[in-house]
Amino acid sequence: MERMRQVELDSRAARGLVERLGRRRKTVTLEEFSDCLGTNDWGRLCGALAPMLEEGALSPLKTAKSNGSTEHPLFEKYRIVGKPAPTHDLTTLHPTLVTTTYLERNPTSCDRWWNELVSLSTWLRMGSPQYDASLRERCWEVFGNEKAHELRGLAACVRNTSGRELRDLLVVREDAPEDLPFVAAPDVAAPACVVVVENRDPYLAIRSQLLAGRRTLFGEPVDAVVCGYGSKVRQVKGAPLRFALESMRAIQNARVLYWGDIDREGLVILAELCDEGLVEPFTAAYEVMTQARRSDPRPSPDGRGLPMPSLDGILAGNLRNRVEAIARDGLLLPQECVCFREIEEAMR
Repeated sequence: MERMRQVELDSRAARGLVERLGRRRKTVTLEEFSDCLGTNDWGRLCGALAPMLEEGALSPLKTAKSNGSTEHPLFEKYRIVGKPAPTHDLTTLHPTLVTTTYLERNPTSCDRWWNELVSLSTWLRMGSPQYDASLRERCWEVFGNEKAHELRGLAACVRNTSGRELRDLLVVREDAPEDLPFVAAPDVAAPACVVVVENRDPYLAIRSQLLAGRRTLFGEPVDAVVCGYGSKVRQVKGAPLRFALESMRAIQNARVLYWGDIDREGLVILAELCDEGLVEPFTAAYEVMTQARRSDPRPSPDGRGLPMPSLDGILAGNLRNRVEAIARDGLLLPQECVCFREIEEAMR
C-alpha cells in the first residue's frame, strides 16, 4: 500500500513538472525529473514517467542516451508532446466509465482504447450478468478477445476513468481449485469416454459439472475430463495424456474426445494426437463453437507462422470447411467462446 502511494505521489509530481515546463519549453531532462522527485532511483523514476509515456504526453528524444536497462528504461531527455483535442463523445459512455475526468485529460489514451471502452459500455448497459463466466470467457464476451485483461494499457485506462479494476467491472466468477489436471465422475471406476480440453477454463467448467453428477455434454456421454494445458498434452507423442488415462484407469478401448481452440496451433495439437491414435475430435463441441459464438474470430497471436495441418480423416463436411477457413486466414476462435453457463446448461 505504501509503495502504491509513493508511485502515485511520484507520478503526480512528474506530471506537474511537465505541465509547468510545457508552457515555455518542448523538452524536459531526466535530471530535472530526478531533482523534482528527490531521487536517482531508476525504479521510482520509471514508475513516475510510465503513465505519461503510455498516454503519449512524453516521448524520448531520438538522440537521447538510454540507461541501458530493460527493466527500468530511462533516457536523458524527453520531448513534451502537446495533448490532441478530444475526438470522441464521452457522454455516450456508461456513467461508470466517466467517473473521473481522466478521459478528458488524456485524449490519447481515450482514442487508443475507445473501441474497447464502447464495448464495455454496451455490456454494462445490458445489465452485466453476475458471476456466470470466468475472466477469459467474459473478455471474449465483451471485447472479442479472451486475453483483453492482459492488456495493461486497457486495464490502466479503465482503472483511471472508473476508479475500479477491470476484473471487478466484469463481475467474473472465481476460479475453482486446480488440484488435479484430470478428474473422473465420482461413481466411475474406469472411464469409457474421456474429454480432453486444451484450456483451463473449459476444463474447470466440465469438471464442476462432472462432480455434480452430470454426465452428458453436447449429446455425448462423458465419464472424465483432462486438461491439456495447451501443447503440453502432445509432448513426447502424447505421453502426458497416456499418463492421465492410465491414472484414471480408463478402459483399454476408452473413447477419447479432443476439444481445443480453432486456430493453427490448436489444430496441430488435434492432428498430432489423432495421428498417434490417442484421440478423435469432439465434433459436437467444434460445431457449437463455430455456430453459436458471440464474436468473430480474431487474429491469432501464435498461429500465423505455423503450417496449416492436414485434417484429412479428422474432420469432414461443412464443419471441416468452417474450421479450415478460420485457421487458414491466421485467425483464432478460442474455446472460451463457449462459456461456463453454456457448458453448465449443456451438461445433464
